[in-house]
Amino acid sequence: MYRTFSHASTTGTRPDFFSFFPVPDFLSMRTLGFDISDNSIKIVELIKRNGLMRLGFYAASDIPPGTIESGQIKNYTGLEKVITELQRRHKFVFVDASLPEQKAYLYTTTIEGDDDVLLRENIEFQLEENIPLTKAEAVFDFEVYKTYTKEKKVYREVTISAISRSVSESYIALLKRSGLRPVSLSIEAEAVANAVVPDGDDGAYLIIDFGKTRTGISVVNEGVTRLTSTSETGGADITKHIAEKLKVPQSEAETLKRQHGLLGVGEAHEVSSIIEGAFSNILREVDGQLRYWHSKTDDRGFRSKRVDTILICGGGALLKGVEAHLKKSLSVNVELANVWSNVAFPKNYVPEVSFEDSLGYAAAIGLALKH
Repeated sequence: MYRTFSHASTTGTRPDFFSFFPVPDFLSMRTLGFDISDNSIKIVELIKRNGLMRLGFYAASDIPPGTIESGQIKNYTGLEKVITELQRRHKFVFVDASLPEQKAYLYTTTIEGDDDVLLRENIEFQLEENIPLTKAEAVFDFEVYKTYTKEKKVYREVTISAISRSVSESYIALLKRSGLRPVSLSIEAEAVANAVVPDGDDGAYLIIDFGKTRTGISVVNEGVTRLTSTSETGGADITKHIAEKLKVPQSEAETLKRQHGLLGVGEAHEVSSIIEGAFSNILREVDGQLRYWHSKTDDRGFRSKRVDTILICGGGALLKGVEAHLKKSLSVNVELANVWSNVAFPKNYVPEVSFEDSLGYAAAIGLALKH
């Protein structure tokens, strides 16, 4: 039976949102990272041999508009067809899949004591104080990321991820109806962090995942995703904005966006100005997250570690001038993410996917790294 209740992670590793069954060491399953967004499905297979990894295959398929809206499945039949076709072409069954971060809630708290049973009970007791769902409506996962002693008492700092039971079960039902076996589900932002933040790195990062219909923003500290938010502005919105302002077809607007980005000069400066105006929505959300994170203090009065690097991924990360624009606007170092940060490739091995294309597969790679 599939588990749809909370699954605790207290080992210090990045958690699955919840795992359905343990994988015996002797059982070698072909498990894929399976990232579902509003407009596409991306899948990645990592083949592990002798402690090293190779890229088995990667693939993507567009989802018809309106099939998923803001993380909510609207057309099961249409989505099933897309998944079935991917499965027919690539012959896979077991998947580590993503849950939409638009529907997820994430927060941190400190709980006294070192009893694991009481820890989960305390989290359940406090759940309704922190998210707009009842205990009956929610499924959650948690991770203890720090333990300390104060005045002879033990305290544990915990990050909690929660999502409505109805949303999680809708994704489970979809995958099962499509003939797939979900091994685990993870919130998309945590999957991205699993790929782009190097294991063991205790720094603070803000990650921007530029998508077609939205932009995911998250803060990761000590390898743990602490904050997430979503800007409803994505690459398609910027293209639409150009088309409306210049009164040109969508196809031409997309070409102009790719040609000039935020670096247009002369006559092209108008295009860049339009992009900058549309991009300001994302910039405000990022700035708000940075300000909020830097204003936080923990129960001991320690201020949050400052974010000194922003990592960007997703197709929109390739927009010309976006790194310089973010750096100038926010006074923070900005880098294109390395989505292979935690993949142990053999020496001199180069995966058969361009660096530019790989930026759109961060979540799928992070999911594939679960096993």
